[in-house]
Amino acid sequence: MQQKWLFFDIGETLISEHKRVRIRNDQTFALLKERRPGLTAAEFNVAYRSVLKDLRYGDRAKITQIAQKILGKGAGGIWEEYVSRFLEDTEMDESRNPNRYFELFPETHRVLEHLQSRYQLGVIANQKIWARERVVKHFGLDRYFRVMALSDEIGLSKPDLGIFHYALDAAKAQPSDAWMVGDRIDNDILPANALGMGTVRISHAITEDAVIKPKAPAEVAKMEITDLSEMLKAF
Repeated sequence: MQQKWLFFDIGETLISEHKRVRIRNDQTFALLKERRPGLTAAEFNVAYRSVLKDLRYGDRAKITQIAQKILGKGAGGIWEEYVSRFLEDTEMDESRNPNRYFELFPETHRVLEHLQSRYQLGVIANQKIWARERVVKHFGLDRYFRVMALSDEIGLSKPDLGIFHYALDAAKAQPSDAWMVGDRIDNDILPANALGMGTVRISHAITEDAVIKPKAPAEVAKMEITDLSEMLKAF
């Protein structure tokens, strides 16, 4: 490998969000059960998995489509109700209690320790303004990274190529000298491919993104892995 920089996404790449996903799914189930009292958890899970097969990304699309499958015409206004009932309070709680929503993948520190001895490491991630302190530093990841491009700090977010240019400029690196490692096709792989960066897509088996597949050549990563530790051999 000739590339000198490895840039990482955070959520579902270095840090698992499965607890966060479970909390939001429980909230959605409770909301739908109010409109259809006989709804069972099994029925909800069937609709949930069905939606994920064709969904690209985003809580709004996911919740709306699940509601449409379960409630049909009765799904109107479900996203707005979710926002007013749950979203703002949940996001505030995430910043105050990160351990309730996030946890490190077991291999994260071991992999980053190894890679930082051979490459310069950076972050390109869509994260809230509190993420540097309450996520990156909280989980002890800040010591690995020379460059951190966090969306709410710099006013640019993926998939805008501007956030990638920001990180590459800060690293004084050309796209051909860098790799992007992330879980999302739309935010990580597609824009990094467009810039000429190397791309690694990580699809942890327990994450939602694992069921989302590329639909065009430009969405295909140069490398596909299911566990971050696979990078120890590849890099």
